[in-house]
Amino acid sequence: AAGGGGGAWSGGGGGGGSSYGGTLTNVTYSAGIQTGNGQVIIYGFSGGCISASRTAVSFTVNPTPTVTASSSASLICSGQTATLTASGATTYSWNTTATTTAIAVSPTTTTSYTVTGTSASNCVAAATISQSVSACTGIAGVNSSEALSIKIYPNPNKGDFMISAETNLTLSLVNSLGQVVKIITLNSQNNYKAQVNDLANGIYFIVGDSGHQLISQKIIVSK
Repeated sequence: AAGGGGGAWSGGGGGGGSSYGGTLTNVTYSAGIQTGNGQVIIYGFSGGCISASRTAVSFTVNPTPTVTASSSASLICSGQTATLTASGATTYSWNTTATTTAIAVSPTTTTSYTVTGTSASNCVAAATISQSVSACTGIAGVNSSEALSIKIYPNPNKGDFMISAETNLTLSLVNSLGQVVKIITLNSQNNYKAQVNDLANGIYFIVGDSGHQLISQKIIVSK
């Protein structure tokens, strides 16, 4: 706003009024509205007199989008693929240069990805997601349990799964570092079945020795 002796803003959006002396040029006024419509009145004054000439300026404050990003698997082995999906906006731009809602990533180490979302009203927000990666080198991920009719279900799972067999077995549940997490015994007393619960996210292996065959079955826990 520009004027001879001074000027003022009168806020119609809950921001109150602010007066300025001298010539006003490129003065910024904060209307105090988070979202919605508002209006300010611009007028001048000189010598204590307020000008009869006033200008109304209407405006709209649009909400900032809430952008989120999720992964199809919170933990993957090095080189495996996960799908990252953004939501909460109209268009998206990833730091990989992709501009689609979902992208496929195959990192070899834990990597952070940032997506910037733009709403229909051109408001912008961003979200960052970290894709966790395991080297999966603790034990070779060989599925050698089929010949013994060992069943693990569901797999992948959210930390709870059932393991069953048709013969007596003592198995070790081992994490990707080679550490034994749990010893599992299958026999006639438990009908050759065992339930495993509350595992943290990660790559695990069921390993054992039936006496004539080594057993190694990979399990993925992704919550």
